[in-house]
Amino acid sequence: MGKQERGVFFDCWNTLITFEAEDPMWIIMPLKKHAIHSTQYHWDEIFEFADNFLKTYYRSHSLYEISDQAFLRTVMMNYHIELDCSIEQAADEIMDGLSPKPVEGITDFLDILLKEKEDYFVLSNTIYSADKTREILERILPSYHFPHVIASKDLIAVAEKAGTYVGDKEKNTIDYVASYNADQTAGSRMVNALAFFNAAAAKDE
Repeated sequence: MGKQERGVFFDCWNTLITFEAEDPMWIIMPLKKHAIHSTQYHWDEIFEFADNFLKTYYRSHSLYEISDQAFLRTVMMNYHIELDCSIEQAADEIMDGLSPKPVEGITDFLDILLKEKEDYFVLSNTIYSADKTREILERILPSYHFPHVIASKDLIAVAEKAGTYVGDKEKNTIDYVASYNADQTAGSRMVNALAFFNAAAAKDE
């Protein structure tokens, strides 16, 4: 009988680390900080738009995928905001307004996984990249390594690395079931895709 694949899958926010904001308007703070003529904008109104946009996005259960940069661009276009820095820099600062902490009891569970030499993976439905998600996890949980992280915005890239992608690249769409879960066997597309969660994991193979 062949060896069975085992592992534990975590969501990120409020499963591994808590979602806590230092500033209630954290999602637009990079725009407010870097906007040219920042005082001319009604930031309360902009925050309400941005907050409602993200709530609608997450309630959609990934009917579409966006990145942190695309989110900021959407807000900027809607309010004609120009920045004194690149969109990449603004996106890099978007998490600066958060102050997450480890979820109670999670370190005990991670210690058990390490002791038992069990693999663990992080699946995050988020506008942030896998690299950004891993960075904040390893900052808040420095005693643990998170080599296997996938964010929903990276679904196409991950499936392409695994050679399992089914969809229309030009339209930026993916058939999730066919790309990740075409069958349930140990040699399935899902298992192949999980082995290529990110570039770092691919290099390790």
